[in-house]
Amino acid sequence: MSSKAAIMMMSSNNDHAYRCIKKKKGTSKESDSHDKRVTFRVGCRYGCCAELVLVSEAWQYLDLVLAIVIVIEVVNNVKCASTFSSASSAILEIQLRSNFQSSRRRSNLSHRTRTAQRIQRLNANRSQEEWVSATERRRQRMAQIRAERRAARLEDVRLCEHIDLLTQFQVAFHV
Repeated sequence: MSSKAAIMMMSSNNDHAYRCIKKKKGTSKESDSHDKRVTFRVGCRYGCCAELVLVSEAWQYLDLVLAIVIVIEVVNNVKCASTFSSASSAILEIQLRSNFQSSRRRSNLSHRTRTAQRIQRLNANRSQEEWVSATERRRQRMAQIRAERRAARLEDVRLCEHIDLLTQFQVAFHV
């Protein structure tokens, strides 16, 4: 059976904690075949050290990742009565919650949703900018066409006036 448990890192100054910096063997007063204790030395960001006692040989290691919540995979049917002691001797019992994985998935989905919304906004802004630039290009092109037509009309008017002058000259001098 595989499930996940979360250990909240409780320290006096509430700093982020690094997951398992050093693994060392713990001492177990009860010698049970299923109850092997492994102690992880966890160091906080500003030098505050604490020990994390885990029950079960299934917990072999933790990643070296900066985090406030440590996620541990539990393999086998192990009773989780583990304690976490920080410098301020706060003790937290690990409780396996069946909804932990789904809530984590939900938060992951909400992260994906936020990312998708951000991308959608960026695309909308980009398409808005593209629409504005296309409108501006269209406006400039139409202005250019109007200017060309106006120039052509002026040229036509000049040509007509020139032809009229030539006609008047021919009529006047009987050419």
